[in-house]
Amino acid sequence: MFWKNLFKKAFPGKQEEPVAKKAPSDRRRDPRIEEEKEIILEVVDPQEAAMKEAELPARSLDISVGGMRLESGVEFRPETLVRLRLPSDKLDKWIQVMGKIRWVKQAEKEKVIELGLEFIDTPPETVLDLMEHIYRRPS
Repeated sequence: MFWKNLFKKAFPGKQEEPVAKKAPSDRRRDPRIEEEKEIILEVVDPQEAAMKEAELPARSLDISVGGMRLESGVEFRPETLVRLRLPSDKLDKWIQVMGKIRWVKQAEKEKVIELGLEFIDTPPETVLDLMEHIYRRPS
């Protein structure tokens, strides 16, 4: 509910509510929107020295203001800290956000790992960028 009120304050001219579906059993705070997009992950966790500073390609599967589900060819351990760079065609810029890997599982595709990423320490202006990226209707 907080994000909807923030969205209304940030975009007062927008009267339409974003369309998102949330399963009754879903415990997430924010609804997820399906979105497949090539992204870049950079490990910033000091405990992962072998991968630290490496730019790793990944693909988003769905996104919300609070996190995203993605696929990667690299396996991460839960709680790994990463910096994510998401290209936003709607904003014509890259959105950069910090995240923590919350869960990892083998995807149905061979050699693909599915990850759950929670955004952390997100500044308000980045939250607004994420909201606009997720909820803005195509022109």
